[in-house]
Amino acid sequence: MHFLIIGIWAEARLRKVTFDPTGFDDADRTVIWGIGSQENRWKKCVELAFRRHHAIPADLNMKSAAIPQDDYTRYKHITRLLTEKLAPVITSRNRIAHGQWVHQLKSRSEDQWISSSALEVPNYCGLKARNEVLNQIGEIIGILVVSKPTFDRDYKSILEKLNSSEKDLDGKNQENFVRSLRKSSLRPSGG
Repeated sequence: MHFLIIGIWAEARLRKVTFDPTGFDDADRTVIWGIGSQENRWKKCVELAFRRHHAIPADLNMKSAAIPQDDYTRYKHITRLLTEKLAPVITSRNRIAHGQWVHQLKSRSEDQWISSSALEVPNYCGLKARNEVLNQIGEIIGILVVSKPTFDRDYKSILEKLNSSEKDLDGKNQENFVRSLRKSSLRPSGG
């Protein structure tokens, strides 16, 4: 169930980012919400923010745009984070919400079902780390949308927190967590 909540949070955070009054205008929101998938909506937010901050016209390819190399590297890194970290959460959320534990609908345009592996559900520590990673991705994109100077200032520190949280995605520290819970429940209460 926690996995579902993390996926729902990702959707809510996207709404928060797109409807921030200091961020996108109505035309940008129409473009973003005209896109079918959550992952691609997030990516469009990132693209539109970079385009706005660097005055890149919509018809110019981001690769060939006159954008400083450091900013282009950040752009590519954030879109890769969305693909690697956010997309699996969205997919899992959809599978849970639509009861697709054994069979998953291939796409909306095809009336076929495909067998898929069992839904991988991380332990509590893995879920907590995944939530922290998504919080940091949401924070970095939210700041990017609202303020380029703040984004430039905070990018490195948020990225460091994100990298630290990523180390726990495998949930290997679950045993230590359980032991600490057991120890804390064995202590006599002081009252």
